[in-house]
Amino acid sequence: MSLLSFDIFASKFQFNLGYNGSARQGSCQGLVLTFLSLLIILSYLIYLLYLYFNNLIDAKYRFQNFITQERLDVPLQQNLISFSFQYTQNQTVDQYQDAMNKTYLVYIAHFYYQQNNITKIIDLDIVRCKDPELQGFNCIDFSKVSNYTLYFDPKKTQTSMVILFFYGCQDVDKIKKTVPDNCSRQADIDDLVDNSLTTLKIKLQTQQLNTTSKQVQINYRNLQNYIQSNSQLQILLKLQTQKTKVNQRFLYQTQQTFSSPISFVQNTQNFHKLKSLKAGVGPYNNILLLIDEIEQDVQITYPTITEIFALVNSFTTIFLILKALGKFLSQKLIKQDLFFLIQKNLFQGIIKNKLIDQVETDYLFKYRKLNFLQQQNQSTITLQKPDNIQAQLKIQDHNEINQNNLDFFDIFGSSKYRKKS
Repeated sequence: MSLLSFDIFASKFQFNLGYNGSARQGSCQGLVLTFLSLLIILSYLIYLLYLYFNNLIDAKYRFQNFITQERLDVPLQQNLISFSFQYTQNQTVDQYQDAMNKTYLVYIAHFYYQQNNITKIIDLDIVRCKDPELQGFNCIDFSKVSNYTLYFDPKKTQTSMVILFFYGCQDVDKIKKTVPDNCSRQADIDDLVDNSLTTLKIKLQTQQLNTTSKQVQINYRNLQNYIQSNSQLQILLKLQTQKTKVNQRFLYQTQQTFSSPISFVQNTQNFHKLKSLKAGVGPYNNILLLIDEIEQDVQITYPTITEIFALVNSFTTIFLILKALGKFLSQKLIKQDLFFLIQKNLFQGIIKNKLIDQVETDYLFKYRKLNFLQQQNQSTITLQKPDNIQAQLKIQDHNEINQNNLDFFDIFGSSKYRKKS
């Protein structure tokens, strides 16, 4: 089997002259183009499969913000919100209190829950955060409200929220009703609060899907506020949720849905501390964490293996260009070979006619010479007639033409035909 038989750009031809069959004319250029195109397409397919199985192909991402009328829920996790008072660059207020064995600030956490005609306020404990990323921060222990969620129902305008209060040790009101035994003096507390480096740092947990690793990634958004001894700062944090729909599978798409907090909207108000304290609630700072009615809707669709094959199919445009070039080369060879064969048969017939004329001339010369000798010697010499010679020559010429036709069909019936003129 010739290598030219692997030329996929070869041209087909067929003759209906008693020969039932067809042949393909290949070329060396077409064979090179064949292996080149197959190499390019196979390399591209391997490259796409590598990207697909290593999740390096960008997924289709759709994002939309809208105001929902459905109930929104967020699980209460210990790291949902964390805080820390920074006293100096290298020391927190908690560390300073431990070093001085005095209490300057008191933290109080409540969970407010409202449903139908029922309203509950549950006291929560504040503990040190266990996450290494939250080292030095305080977290809220939600074990008392493990059956509850942070929710918002727009239709019923009912909600639940987490409330944090930051009091001076000497403050007493409707929320903070006792004074610890080791309280520092009020002047020392005011000096600590009014320190230019004293800052309330807040970390809010966010979750979102990493499209590359296909894992839920947890991050923390950082906020900071400054407090003063003569003011009350109220911070309203509206938590915006993200509803993510993930479509992925090898052949058939399946959908997974999860909801998580993604961002926060901050609204701050200032009040006079002494007036607020006389009114019944006067902390230095209090934070209200609740859910916003704006929801982020995200839809992520990963490609299937059939889409990868479709990309390879679209890349075969280069294959069509090479095919047109290969067809052009093979058809050119067919026309060239046909031209050579026709010229051969044409000139072969002319040579045969000249040979017949030469034989007749020679015979006439010999005939006249014999006739002359016959007249002289009076002998009978039987000579072969010209008609018999012409008939024999015609039979020989007919046999050679038939042999040429058989050679013609044998040559074009083979895929490796290439005549040298």
